[in-house]
Amino acid sequence: MKKQISKARILRNKFYDNNKLNLIMAIMGTTVLSMAILCVPYLMQQIIDLIAGTSKGDWSHLLLIGIAIIFMELFSGICTYYFRTSFSTKAVAQYRNYAFSEFLNKNIQGFHKKNSSTYMSALVNDISSIKEKYLDMIPIISQILICCFGAIVMMASYNIKLTIIAVIISLIPLIASLMSGKKLSNAEVSLSEKNSGYIAVLKDIFGGFSTIKSFKSETAFNIIHHKQCENVRKSQKNREKILEKVNYTAAISGYITLFSILFACVLFSFYDDTITAGTIIAFSQLINYLIDPVTNLPPMLADAKASLSLVDKLGNILDNEENQEASGKLVKLNDSIKLRNVSYSYVDKLSKDTTEISLNNINLDLKRGKCYVIVGASGSGKSTLLKLIMQMLNSYTGEVLYDGIDLRNVSDDEVYKSFAYIQQETVIFDTSILNNITMYQNFSKDEIDTVIKQSGLTDLVNQRGIDYRCGENGSFLSGGEKQRISIARSLIRHANVILADEITASLDAKTSFYVMSSIIALKDITRVLILHDLDKNILEQADEIITLKNGCIKEKGTFKDLIDNKGYFYSLFTISSN
Repeated sequence: MKKQISKARILRNKFYDNNKLNLIMAIMGTTVLSMAILCVPYLMQQIIDLIAGTSKGDWSHLLLIGIAIIFMELFSGICTYYFRTSFSTKAVAQYRNYAFSEFLNKNIQGFHKKNSSTYMSALVNDISSIKEKYLDMIPIISQILICCFGAIVMMASYNIKLTIIAVIISLIPLIASLMSGKKLSNAEVSLSEKNSGYIAVLKDIFGGFSTIKSFKSETAFNIIHHKQCENVRKSQKNREKILEKVNYTAAISGYITLFSILFACVLFSFYDDTITAGTIIAFSQLINYLIDPVTNLPPMLADAKASLSLVDKLGNILDNEENQEASGKLVKLNDSIKLRNVSYSYVDKLSKDTTEISLNNINLDLKRGKCYVIVGASGSGKSTLLKLIMQMLNSYTGEVLYDGIDLRNVSDDEVYKSFAYIQQETVIFDTSILNNITMYQNFSKDEIDTVIKQSGLTDLVNQRGIDYRCGENGSFLSGGEKQRISIARSLIRHANVILADEITASLDAKTSFYVMSSIIALKDITRVLILHDLDKNILEQADEIITLKNGCIKEKGTFKDLIDNKGYFYSLFTISSN
């Protein structure tokens, strides 16, 4: 059996897919720059020894080396301008696009296991850190390593013993500094989680801004925001302290190494005539490129490792998607949807304990083409029942059968293709009315005109036009207008089954009756509606009314039968009417 590649590995590969040429050219640019940098100490050594009379060099030869250095730096600049920037930006775009597509591929249950702020943080905060501390650093780290290796080679050409001493002295602080990398990685992940929490609080506050102002709760939410800010601050401070410790250790180690090697150079010059003034100057310059890995590499590598831990974090989120082995296909509903002994209990996410039984032993037959209305007091399980039919909640017992097919064995795509679920909470995107209805899919003008009429959108479209932009979350529309667009969006899909959860709660009575009558009048479509108001004119049109109480079916029947029975439904209807 072929081993499945982890999402973290795929995410890392996305940095380099069709992007290797940019990376190679960027590294080539830093390689040429490194060669130019290493030529400078050699040029200085030759000039000083030529002036001191200890070298028989040629001035024209040195001039050519200087010109070559200039051309190498120009080539490096071109590579940086065109290829290094292209590599990092393309890597980020490919990483972000893949992650986003994976988020969209999640099923609803899997998506809601994490707060949406976690996904937002991964695509905004985390990816900025990955770019700056990992992708942008790859050519720079390669430059440091090439300069280090080249410096060792050049130093060895001057004096092998002195070079060995310099390398040994440099390795000791380098190893000590790298040991802090694990702590920095953990601190980076912790900061990412705190940023996710902060984004979640901002979403709540900005989303409920009008409610906060209405209740004059500014002070309370200021405190909540302050606490979240403080959590981020502490996490940032911890990360910065660890990073400063790495940097400080590297810097002190670098100075100690520099002075130790220079001191060794002076001592060797007393016993070795080959060490000239130019050689000492060259050594003092080359030592800097030996010190660079000591002073700069530890924090860079620690940052890079910490950034890659953010990639692994996102990979784990994507890997945690439940595998759904679904092979069942749904065709047009022929007979009915049946619920057999269905029960569901909400589970506390922290304690993992069952907290409340929402549905208990539900048995229903929803016949093709019929219209069903579900009523009941708040908390009776009405919305939960629709979510179970829609497979948005799957930890239930019993069976939900679509023409005998257990919906647990059907993919999400098949369910969404056959069912239209209209929720009370409308989702409107910052685009045109047309795009919000069609969701960027192709429908004929007749189909669009029909659902506009059925959902009561005719006046809005005539006044503002079908291309009118709705604003962020429909901010340019009223609550009723947003709900009607949501209804039109569901109707245009020609689904076999329509599930509607109190969809007219924000509509006026006249529009509410018009919209509900349009849905009830639909032919050959099974409709299951939860009503906000128990409107007699609507209830009389339903084929069957299902009354829920405390998660159980209390009564079923036509409006007339339930009124004549004078049972629980009669009480609800009487209270609603009064």
